[in-house]
Amino acid sequence: MRVVVQADRPLEFQVKELPDPDRLVLDIPGVFVPVKQELAVGGPVEVVRAAQFQTDPDVARVVVQWQARTRYEVQLEDGGSRLVVVVDELPVPPPRTGHVVAIDPGHGGKDPGAIGATGLVEKDVVLDIGLRLRDVLRGQGVRTIMTREADVFVDLADRVPIALRAGATVFVSVHANATTRGVIRGVETYYLKPNSVQLATWIQEELGRLGIPDRGIRTANFKVLRDSPIPAVLVEVGYLTNLEDEALLRTAAFRQRVGEAIARGVVRFIRHVPALQP
Repeated sequence: MRVVVQADRPLEFQVKELPDPDRLVLDIPGVFVPVKQELAVGGPVEVVRAAQFQTDPDVARVVVQWQARTRYEVQLEDGGSRLVVVVDELPVPPPRTGHVVAIDPGHGGKDPGAIGATGLVEKDVVLDIGLRLRDVLRGQGVRTIMTREADVFVDLADRVPIALRAGATVFVSVHANATTRGVIRGVETYYLKPNSVQLATWIQEELGRLGIPDRGIRTANFKVLRDSPIPAVLVEVGYLTNLEDEALLRTAAFRQRVGEAIARGVVRFIRHVPALQP
């Protein structure tokens, strides 16, 4: 994609890269931006922001923030009056070998899980997200197993053993939340043991970019977390009892974004943390 800054005279600029989040920062002397602007994009670029960095003398700042591995080129066109940033997504390298990710869509079969404010059923939502998560991870060369791939009942006590028998080194359980207080909404990630803190942190960071309330990471004594000797988290992808969250989770587009966000967090983890067999 291309980010273009057009002026009526030749431009000068200074450029630098900054981490956390990964972004390109361009400072352009002699340019005034009267109103701060922010544009959510897509693909490798997450957002582009433009604002006044300083006055007297004027310096405008343009920030290009990306969410995927990218290469970029900054160039001047039209006699120097047009500044162009060309951003391309790089192929994703294979993650660290040895990891097998278990994906555990909650509930199923005779157990519907939570029922939404207008009838959306948790077991269906989380199965769909789990399958999307599986496909995204497999597309990046990550080995996966599912505790269920259809609308079937799997006993809570069997879920971690299924993962371990398949050689899983990471366990991700996917759920949707519910509460008697319909105003509560947002995403949260639960963990229990110290070996799971970083996994929970990175998944929640990615979920927090979806534009709905970020309720952070939390500890809980859920059975799948208690039973798991491998890094394990339970992700709550929203509150079905909240009309806004439920409406989002009804859409395939949002469920895809959730699956992609969880996958980004998982891949960050398996690239940095060696696989340890229980």
